[in-house]
Amino acid sequence: MKTKWTEWVAGNNSTKSLGLIVVQQMIVALSTYFLAITAERLATGRPFSDQLCLFLLSVVLPYIPGSLSLYYLKKSQQDVLRNFSISASGQLYGNPRMWMDSEKKQSASALFTREGPETLNDFTAYLHENTSCGLNSLLSVFAVAAMIDVKFLITFTGGLALSAWLIKKRDRKSQELGSLSETKKSLLGGWLWKMWDNVVLGNQINFNAWSTGMKDLHQQSATATIQSTRYHLESATLVSFINLLPSVLLAFYLAATNADHAQVAALLVSLPRVFQMINTGNQFLSGVAEFASYRGRIETLNSLFDATSEDLLSRRITLPSIRVQNRESDLGIEESFESIEALLTSLPTNGRITLRGANGAGKSSLLLELKRRKADEAIYVPAKHDLILEAQTSPGSTGQNAAAYLQRLTQAIPGKALFIDEWDANLDEMNISRLDAFIESAALNSLVIEVRHR
Repeated sequence: MKTKWTEWVAGNNSTKSLGLIVVQQMIVALSTYFLAITAERLATGRPFSDQLCLFLLSVVLPYIPGSLSLYYLKKSQQDVLRNFSISASGQLYGNPRMWMDSEKKQSASALFTREGPETLNDFTAYLHENTSCGLNSLLSVFAVAAMIDVKFLITFTGGLALSAWLIKKRDRKSQELGSLSETKKSLLGGWLWKMWDNVVLGNQINFNAWSTGMKDLHQQSATATIQSTRYHLESATLVSFINLLPSVLLAFYLAATNADHAQVAALLVSLPRVFQMINTGNQFLSGVAEFASYRGRIETLNSLFDATSEDLLSRRITLPSIRVQNRESDLGIEESFESIEALLTSLPTNGRITLRGANGAGKSSLLLELKRRKADEAIYVPAKHDLILEAQTSPGSTGQNAAAYLQRLTQAIPGKALFIDEWDANLDEMNISRLDAFIESAALNSLVIEVRHR
């Protein structure tokens, strides 16, 4: 099941950051009110020092909730990354069929380690900034409308409505371009992940192939990103024009036709604030237009961590060609099975079983399929892995590390079935003998199914 982005973003720190933005922008909006009152009283010769003090105070105070809001934003970004890691690993957990899907592995690894965190950091910062712009513009327009002319509220609302219509009209394509951009980035990240072997070993043929693919994917990623950015900027420019023109014309009209000098003074000193209000309104609408692109990128994150995957295991298993040797039975007789279900029902609770067959018969795939069906009743150990236990070994040889890992594993989960794939690959005779004796001992209390390399 896919996770909604709101489940990643929601949290106490996000709520605190949002609440502090509201406080900050309310104080900023009050500064417009106090400034207009100060100008009007100054023009009519009335005392204005109290309103001037309140204006100066409202200019200074927003920095306090603003700084606190940024502090909680950083904390919320760490929450989001943690939630993302937990959610993504939860979606992938317990699906061995995906383990052999190398393309999925590369994309998911790139997203998990780089693209995902970058996208989510950008997204949370975008939500913070756009919420600030939206509140700044909305609260300021109410202050200007209350102190100068309600027509500002009408023109601003009309501009918002037209802009919202334009954004909605262009939303779908913006989302598609954002999703395409994120997909190309993940493909590039997966390709770059192969850098070490293809570059460091110095094999010219491998390096040339990797380098050619890298340049091609860089070009595809750059093209997709530029297309998405260009489309967003086109929307932002149109929205800015629609939102700006009515308020500018109204301000000019009121300044030219109003005979009340006090009101004109209030309007003139408030004009910078009016244009700042319009500018932040444009930034907000531009951000709203960009939301579809972000949503497309988030959807791409979700889709690449979706646990559904093509069943590659069944295709690779040629069951009649695989022989099952029960090392505990008389003379180690080998059997073949017509179905995996029949094999499962024949498995003992303990003992050592070896899967044998020609290369390409699907022995490793069968071992993975058995793990999928046994789920948490079994532990699967690939030939080459980065599996982690709570206690880590000190650096040693391949054989020493393999033996230590299996020993700690069986101690940590006594009684569970142990499926080991090609454990004797790349080991010398001494370490093979050592590990073979350990597996024989473990099979006295647990079921061990192995695939041998030799």
